[in-house]
Amino acid sequence: MLLAQIVQLRFQLGWLRLGPAAFRYFSEADALLGAALTPASAQSKLGTLVKGQLIGVRVTKHGVSPRIIRANVVGTRGSTTVTGAQLQGAFGLMSTYAAFTTITTLAGQSPTPAHPGPFTLGVYRLAAALAPGVHGSVFPAKKGGPVTIEVKGPTGWRSTAHVRLGAHGSYSAAVAGAGTYRVVYRGSAGPAVSVP
Repeated sequence: MLLAQIVQLRFQLGWLRLGPAAFRYFSEADALLGAALTPASAQSKLGTLVKGQLIGVRVTKHGVSPRIIRANVVGTRGSTTVTGAQLQGAFGLMSTYAAFTTITTLAGQSPTPAHPGPFTLGVYRLAAALAPGVHGSVFPAKKGGPVTIEVKGPTGWRSTAHVRLGAHGSYSAAVAGAGTYRVVYRGSAGPAVSVP
């Protein structure tokens, strides 16, 4: 199963993207400065601040402006409380005015129903394996948050479905057929994945 993940760091005038294919960094004052990095490289930059594998960064306190005062670096084995200055230093940012979003996308519908229905779990998993779709998660995100599924066409990306996030920022959506799809959450586009 194909997994694609993007960690985005948004600035006042730009963003930083850490994903399997590209790391792009735009700051308030600079043009493109980045080089290719993977999510593992982002974890490497955070070093011992990550417990287990990196899930994402959740900002827990802002200053009077949107600058980060405190945040949690969340990993598969727990979280570490950090300051905005620690994140600034780890990523080489020009300021602490930033926000983070991790979007994970897999081809195929989720093998577990978000809302159990009349089907048994086994039947659901079989149906999900046969039906084209995308599923994954957004972090940090609240249950019920809107997600747009987009398909790439000859003239660019177009909206094809809208779904609501489930528990832990999870989503799953059926798609019309084979193609290249991505998820957009609050203006942040996730990675493109091919659905056979």
